[in-house]
Amino acid sequence: MKRNRLSSRKRISADATELGRLATGLAESGGKLEDGFWERQLSELVDKLLQDGAEEDLNASLDRLFDSHAVAHDSLADLIEVARRILPALASG
Repeated sequence: MKRNRLSSRKRISADATELGRLATGLAESGGKLEDGFWERQLSELVDKLLQDGAEEDLNASLDRLFDSHAVAHDSLADLIEVARRILPALASG
């Protein structure tokens, strides 16, 4: 008889996984130049996901980072907050 595999970790999308990787890279970067590299990549993905209405990916990544990497969680949350304020202004003007 086959058994159902029960995963202790909830599976998340590739975009949510990539958000986590980029946010961790930003949190662990060693200087301003490297910060800029990670921040640009992370901002582009956050903007894309917000424009596509993929809030579940953003939330899934935040939830996972909350449990595993507090600094990366805060970095991602800050970028999402900024993007949510800027994108509507760019769309209307």
